[in-house]
Amino acid sequence: MRLRKIGHQYEDYLKYYQEHLDEELSQCDTIEGKKGGKVVLSIKLVRLQFQFYFLLPNKGAASVVNKVNEIQTIIGIDNFKKIFGFALTDNGTEFSDIEGIITDPNTGEIRTQLFFCHPMRSDEKGSCENNHELFRYILPKGVSFDNLTQDDFNLITSHVNSYKRKSTDFSTPIKKFYAFYGKYILDKLNVSLIEPNEVILTQKLIKKII
Repeated sequence: MRLRKIGHQYEDYLKYYQEHLDEELSQCDTIEGKKGGKVVLSIKLVRLQFQFYFLLPNKGAASVVNKVNEIQTIIGIDNFKKIFGFALTDNGTEFSDIEGIITDPNTGEIRTQLFFCHPMRSDEKGSCENNHELFRYILPKGVSFDNLTQDDFNLITSHVNSYKRKSTDFSTPIKKFYAFYGKYILDKLNVSLIEPNEVILTQKLIKKII
C-alpha cells in the first residue's frame, strides 16, 4: 500500500498545494451509520466551506469509485475537474483505489489529484472533520442510514450549506458556491438554497428516523 501511495503522500500534497493555489481543494471522509450498513462519502470544498454528502451502499473502495464516476456523469467532466481539483483524505481502505478515483473511466484522463494524511493524523484534514458536527445534529452517531436515500442526503446537503457561519463571513456556503460556479451544477445534484428561517439542523429534518 505504501508503494502505491508514492506521489500521493502528505508531503506531496503540501508541494502540490503551493503550486496550485488557484485549484479547488477538497477534503474527503466517510461517515458511518450502523456498523456494516450504508455510509456517507463526505467531500468538503475548503475554500467555499461547502460540504457534499453522498450515500454509499458500503465502505468498500469500489463504492467510492462508483460514486465518483456517478458524480462525474451527472455534472460532466469539465465541471468535475473545476470543483474537485485535488483532494486530501485519510488512509481508510475505502480510498485505496487511487487510480479509480483520479481517472476518468471513459478516457483515462486525470480528473483530480488525491493525497493522504499521515497515518493517525485525521486532524490534517480538520476542516472536513469539524463540519461533521452539523451533520451529526441531524443524524447522530449510531443512527442507521440503511432506510435513507440519496434524496435524503441531498436535503441534508441543502440545509447544512444554507446555514450562515463565521467562516463564510456570515454568508452561506451555498451562496459562495453559486458565486464561484453558478447555480446549474447544484441543480444537477438536486441541492438547493434553503431560506434562513427554514434551515433545520435537527433530527426533525429526516422524519424517517424519528
